[in-house]
Amino acid sequence: MSEERITQLEERLAYIERFLDELSGELNGQVHRIDEVFRRLEALGDNTVDAGPADEKPPHY
Repeated sequence: MSEERITQLEERLAYIERFLDELSGELNGQVHRIDEVFRRLEALGDNTVDAGPADEKPPHY
């Protein structure tokens, strides 16, 4: 294999490694955002359970 070919392959490998690092960072950020969305959904669900049934008449009715 020629020296030029080895250099080209090394450059491609460096590009791919950098690209994978960027993708990994983005994926990690998305995981954190999704976790936050699930936490908020659970909190909303907890609030609606505490509110009681929607079809129940108010006590003064």
